[in-house]
Amino acid sequence: MYKPRVHLQGQHRTIVLPNPIQVDTTRPQAAIVSILPAHPVSSLTVRYRLSEQAHAILVVDGRAVVFTRRETPTGTLQYRAQGAFPKSFRVQVAAQDLAGNVSTPTKPVVVSARFIQLARHEIAVKAGTRFGVRVQTDAAQFSWRLGSRSGTARPGLLVLRAPPRAGRLELLVGAHGAVDRAVVNVRPRR
Repeated sequence: MYKPRVHLQGQHRTIVLPNPIQVDTTRPQAAIVSILPAHPVSSLTVRYRLSEQAHAILVVDGRAVVFTRRETPTGTLQYRAQGAFPKSFRVQVAAQDLAGNVSTPTKPVVVSARFIQLARHEIAVKAGTRFGVRVQTDAAQFSWRLGSRSGTARPGLLVLRAPPRAGRLELLVGAHGAVDRAVVNVRPRR
C-alpha cells in the first residue's frame, strides 16, 4: 500500500492524499472448467475459473474473440462463429485483472467440431419439380426434412421434389446434433 504525497514547491506545501494506492503486479491465473457442447456447430460455451476478480478472455486459435465486461472469478464465455467452425480448433482462456495484469493463457484444449451447412438458404422452385442443393458436412450421412417428408442422404448434392402445391416450406438438414435450415419458396407451376 502506498500513500501518495504531493509536494508543491512554489507554495512550500506538501499534501498527503487520503486514499491509499495498492500496487498489483501479480498476474491472475485462469482455468477452463468445461466446454459445451462437446461438438459445437456455430456456437461455443466455455465455463472458466479465475484466481481473482478479473476480466476473462476467450482465445480461439490464438486470437482473442471474447472479453468479459464484468470482473468475476467464475462464469461462462459464449462465442458464436461466423459460419461453421473448422473441423478442429484450439480453445484457451486468459484473464486481465483490474490493474491490467494479463495472465498466460491456459493450455490449449483442442475441440473437434461437427458441422453441416447448406450451400443456399433461400431456394425458389416450381411446384412438383425436382431441385437440388449442396450439403457440406463431416458426417458420413445426414438426415433431412422438407414439410412432412424426411429421409437420409450422403454429403454432396441433395436432390428433392417440391410439393405439388405452392407455398413456403423449411428444409432442415442435420447430423450429430448440428442443424442447418433453408427456406423453400414453391411457386405455382404454369
